[in-house]
Amino acid sequence: MSLGVTDKIWWNRIITWLSGSAHRQLIVFLHIKDYSTNSLYEYIEIEDELIEKFKQYSNNKDIEDLRRRIHLAINKDIFAIDLEKEHREMMESAINQLKSNALAKIL
Repeated sequence: MSLGVTDKIWWNRIITWLSGSAHRQLIVFLHIKDYSTNSLYEYIEIEDELIEKFKQYSNNKDIEDLRRRIHLAINKDIFAIDLEKEHREMMESAINQLKSNALAKIL
């Protein structure tokens, strides 16, 4: 998804969705020619630019509060992420938490 001005409606909806739950995460895939993975400064600079664009495009004024849940994947293959594994781990964690809560209520 692009970050152009014409995409303001979509980015507004995405930020609204992200704001709807503290459990939601957003991964933004970017392709940046000549990006150096060795430069943390460059990564932070790109992240700051993205947050500034979100501030321009969104009605939500608390974008900075969402920063920790917005992740950049720079020059990464979107199809290389093992979402099934991530989902399985998340479900196992939720089940274990439910079990712990149920056990705590019994005790």
